[in-house]
Amino acid sequence: ELIHIPTLGNSSDFGDMHTAMSFGSANSSLTRTIMQGGYNNALTTEVDQIQYIEHASQGNGADFGNLLSTRANSASTGSSSSTRGLSEGGGAGGSSVVNEIEFITMASLGNGTDFGNLTVAREVGGACSSSTRGVTGGGADPGASNVIDYVTIASTGNSTDFGDLTVARLRNGALSSSTRGVFSGGDEAPADSNVIDFITIASTGDATDFGNLTASQTGPNGMSNNTRGVFVGGRTSPSNLNVIQFITIASTGNAADFGDLSEVKEGVMCGSDSHGGLQ
Repeated sequence: ELIHIPTLGNSSDFGDMHTAMSFGSANSSLTRTIMQGGYNNALTTEVDQIQYIEHASQGNGADFGNLLSTRANSASTGSSSSTRGLSEGGGAGGSSVVNEIEFITMASLGNGTDFGNLTVAREVGGACSSSTRGVTGGGADPGASNVIDYVTIASTGNSTDFGDLTVARLRNGALSSSTRGVFSGGDEAPADSNVIDFITIASTGDATDFGNLTASQTGPNGMSNNTRGVFVGGRTSPSNLNVIQFITIASTGNAADFGDLSEVKEGVMCGSDSHGGLQ
């Protein structure tokens, strides 16, 4: 589905994925959104497929390559610069939680390459980026985590501790401008969260309160145009949501209604052509 971030309104049809998938990572360059791994049915079968779309056209996804292993529940909206996309953590089947980070070169086609490891193995966290740093926050390890760690996208190597979220949670969303990363919602185990908090990506330190989502929910996965952040879909148990909501990243305050998706969705993989990782 497609939205224009500077405006408000409902989404419109873009095309279809190459293969139906959910709960993977997504990266985006100026021209492409690339979706990595996830489940291909009823949250039971992890896949290693990577697929992509071209922003300038509207149409169906195409095959890009494969991850190093089958993996789902990696950090939603993974970190990316204008050239490189990362997929952080996830689950490798059953109760297995992994700390692997992989990367792809977004302008080419091909398989994932080993990058390094998270400081703590976890799944269903959120990730965001500046043009130089990728930041992963929250997730399940297997309990709700408040860990934030970061990597330098242009290099390879293990992540470094950044600080802590204001609230430990999993299935949280994330988005960023070029300077600020924002984490939203999630499952505080057992209650759903409406918390939005933020970090300054170029520094290190604990997150600061930003405001609240329009309702407590899990999986409000995010995208941005460096000014406005948009959270898409998710779940308020027992129902999935079609809600789209937005914030102004440079300020603080509560989210507001943007419009609706065409159908209720959880585990959405999001990308944009103007997020904080792009120069």
